[in-house]
Amino acid sequence: MKKEDILKKAQEENADEMERFIEDKSMIWAFTIMALCLIAFTIVKREMGQNTFDFTATIAAGASVMNFYRYTKLRNGKTLFAGIITGVGAVLCLIFFITSH
Repeated sequence: MKKEDILKKAQEENADEMERFIEDKSMIWAFTIMALCLIAFTIVKREMGQNTFDFTATIAAGASVMNFYRYTKLRNGKTLFAGIITGVGAVLCLIFFITSH
């Protein structure tokens, strides 16, 4: 392989890696903003005396999926544990939400 071909291939791989990094960062920002909005809505609903298990289940489900995905990529026991705990929390909140209506 020529020197120019090797350089071109390395530049393409760096661009792909940068795109993945940007996509990952954008997803983190999106999840953070959604979670903050849900927390604000939860506070408002709580102040109005309304049930907030729907928002709590949504946040917990999102966190669970995020942790399970991280576990599949990193094989880190902490992320598996966090995924299980938040997943159980999401299911419990969903049950509480359904049974309280």
